[in-house]
Amino acid sequence: MLQGAGTELDPFLITNLEELRTELTDKTKYYKVTNNIDVIGTSYEYDWGTLYARFKQLDFNNKTLSNLKISNGIFCFEKSNDSDSTKPILINCNFENVVVTDKSLFVSLEDASTYATAKVFNLINCSISAKTATESTSSHSFFMYNRYQVKYNIDNLFLRIIVTNNIYQIFGNRAGSITNVQVDIVSTATISRIAHSGNLDLVIDNFIISGNFKTNSRHMFENISMFTNVWCIAQIEGIGTSAQTFSFIDAAQNKCFYIVDKITGYAGFMTVTNILRLTDEQARDYAYLNSQGFLLINDEE
Repeated sequence: MLQGAGTELDPFLITNLEELRTELTDKTKYYKVTNNIDVIGTSYEYDWGTLYARFKQLDFNNKTLSNLKISNGIFCFEKSNDSDSTKPILINCNFENVVVTDKSLFVSLEDASTYATAKVFNLINCSISAKTATESTSSHSFFMYNRYQVKYNIDNLFLRIIVTNNIYQIFGNRAGSITNVQVDIVSTATISRIAHSGNLDLVIDNFIISGNFKTNSRHMFENISMFTNVWCIAQIEGIGTSAQTFSFIDAAQNKCFYIVDKITGYAGFMTVTNILRLTDEQARDYAYLNSQGFLLINDEE
């Protein structure tokens, strides 16, 4: 029996791995993790398996879940959460050393009759470090495994990916929002797209791309309805795209930029509204960025 009442003010307390695996059973209840959880030395060390997660809110309380090898997601969410009031909320999580051996970080159980309205979950204030051990294909994304690209919202996420197998796309989303996110990529393989929406109804705001990776795609972002405050500071090599143009395909609603010095392998650059082409020196110059409309505070002053 878990401590707590399962309410927002008195959530059920998850104190160990066994409780995390067995007690997330009620989509109307609130849960809170009280200790760090490591699967090394347990029966889940070599295969996390499937964890069908049912909760109104799961607060990881800034605790760490570490060393997972996942073949069916960290959590597997149900499909029938077709309104914001029934969408589960996952907050304050720190997932470390996650190896994706199949599918994606998260899995939804949608089908053809529900995908158009299904809303999967909200992810808020989380950090995830993961490594690919399987190739992401056009039928799913690295973040969410689903056939029809269902809906989710992300706010305040740091995602670090070590890419050893090709990724078709990191975020695939029929609609929703991805805000206040940094994706840091270390890659020996190829990434085709950062984000794609199936119906032009995805909001991306305050998004930073960092790291070093290769891409074989013309468009890093595609079918985005609102595209604002996107900063690409990564070193990117175009593979097989010499006749194409590196671009953010959608016109931005306000200033975004990429660093020209750090991008190679492309024949030229497409002019996209409000996407600035900066040198590395300009991108490091607070005064210059402020002159271009970026409102920044120099913490070193």
